[in-house]
Amino acid sequence: MSVSDSLIDYLDNSKTLSKCCTCCVFKLFSKHYINTGRPGAPDFITCDRQIRMIDMFMGFNDETFDFLWAIRFNNNRQWFLENKQLFLENVQRPVTELGEEVLAYMTEKHGLDIKLHISRIYRDARYNRGAGPYKDRLWFSLRRRAENWSQTPVFFFEVLPEGYTYGMGYYKAKPLTMRAFRNIIDEDPERFLSVISKLDMENRFEHYGEKYKRRKSTEEMAPLLAQWYDLKNIGVIARRPPGKEAYSSRLTEIVLDGYEALLPLYEFFWSLED
Repeated sequence: MSVSDSLIDYLDNSKTLSKCCTCCVFKLFSKHYINTGRPGAPDFITCDRQIRMIDMFMGFNDETFDFLWAIRFNNNRQWFLENKQLFLENVQRPVTELGEEVLAYMTEKHGLDIKLHISRIYRDARYNRGAGPYKDRLWFSLRRRAENWSQTPVFFFEVLPEGYTYGMGYYKAKPLTMRAFRNIIDEDPERFLSVISKLDMENRFEHYGEKYKRRKSTEEMAPLLAQWYDLKNIGVIARRPPGKEAYSSRLTEIVLDGYEALLPLYEFFWSLED
């Protein structure tokens, strides 16, 4: 029996640790990451806080993507109500489990003051525009406690019919933020280049964001800087089809590796808000 199996068996049969705080449960489960380079943890950890124990993310399944494809083409209340249990068990639950595991690691390992937000499958009727009452995807974000989170950098993950995405950036950056970003490129381009040079922008990530209608970069500016300089909104995303990793706990490791690679850029973006 592996170390992680022993811990899971212990938790399943333990009365003293049947309820424990999320951070402690993650420390126990972090033994699971030893083979993939994650740090180990003490064998037993006690805590006085009484919070529900998180469930481990074990991957999505065929029903996850079948449901998301189906809701795209059967976007009506009757169909959704008839299949709501499929959504709860195969989409909402694994997304929540993945989000809670990732949140636990990012707060424990990197000390980030962030919280988890899970999206709703219901579309906002104010912005529906005839697309149907339900979304064909579900996402979570890890964000700081800010009055308007959409104007701050956040980590995100999304599962959709075509696969999944993860990354970090703004939903709607403030004009003042983007002006500060361009000022840094004007005054100290090496500062930004040193951050993005560590990212795999050819094979793993790509930047996203609407461009300004009028170009702001100059002809003399390096092409790599110009493609960021002309963005009205900014972020980095990885897009993946539903490969084998999406059907296993390996996806947690992939998302965490991505978030850790994006941490320097995350901190750079937050420096624009100071």
